[in-house]
Amino acid sequence: MGAIADQSPVAEQDASHIVLVVEDEVLVRMMFTDQLREAGYRVLEASDADKALDLLRHDALNIGVVISDVDMPGSMNGTELARVIRSERPLIKTILVSGHEMPLDGVHHDAFFAKPYNTPAIISCIKALLN
Repeated sequence: MGAIADQSPVAEQDASHIVLVVEDEVLVRMMFTDQLREAGYRVLEASDADKALDLLRHDALNIGVVISDVDMPGSMNGTELARVIRSERPLIKTILVSGHEMPLDGVHHDAFFAKPYNTPAIISCIKALLN
């Protein structure tokens, strides 16, 4: 994962939204969320889709973007989570990531990135999705 020190500051509009990262690999999640925070984003973390849905169902949280791994343990994977988000919270943008090529036909998502996380590219995507 590359450094993000050269990233421009997050616009106020971007900072008013929370980014929810759903990643089951603890060290990967910690490194990625730290980089998003360094870039100025407010970040919540979830280790699986069920924990993510608990957070998404709190109306007080202004979650603007969910970044989810596709392959996760638990009751649903990232593509199933994206379907639930689309159904329950259609204004939330969804970015899916995977270490494998995935057929994403019929799965609503706003962007897809292959692992390992390309933090500068994902930050640029978040900015575009929130503006």
